[in-house]
Formats: sequence, structure tokens, C-alpha cells
Amino acid sequence: MSFNPKSVHHIQDKISTHVQEGNGKIVKVDRLVGKRIRLIEMFNDPLPIPSGSMGTVRDVNRKTGQIDVAWDNKRGLYMLIGVDKWEVIE
Repeated sequence: MSFNPKSVHHIQDKISTHVQEGNGKIVKVDRLVGKRIRLIEMFNDPLPIPSGSMGTVRDVNRKTGQIDVAWDNKRGLYMLIGVDKWEVIE
């Protein structure tokens, strides 16, 4: 999958009350907790969660820009607002 800066979250989102998912949909940060997500692409990690992995959002920390996800594959790695791309599964 190639890098597309237009679909990546913007770094200023980490101080916002809303984030933009990889598919362009705007979601209120507080409403992500408990949602099922699918990872589109994880950047800047030497051992990223594989694209297409699914999990459940446990917590969102706007101060650090991290999204805590309980990944179905049992790996423990945060997503970064402004860096990683994902979509909410509805």
C-alpha cells in the first residue's frame, strides 16, 4: 500500500476533539472507545501491526496522540493519531 498524505490523519488532530479516519470520515474522539476498527496502514514502527488487522479501541489519549487498541491478534501496540490510518467497522 502506498503512502497517501491526503488520507492520513493530520498531526493537529491529536489536540482536537475529532479525528479523521483513513476513509475520510470525521469521528469524535470520545466516540471511538469501544468501536471495532480495521487497520489500513501503520507507519514509523519497525514491527507494525499488519494491515487489515482488526481490534477494539480501549482508550484514546489526545494529550499523547495515542489510541489504545485491543488487537484481535493479541499484539499490544498503540495507533498514533496523525500517523496511522484506520477505519471504523460499522
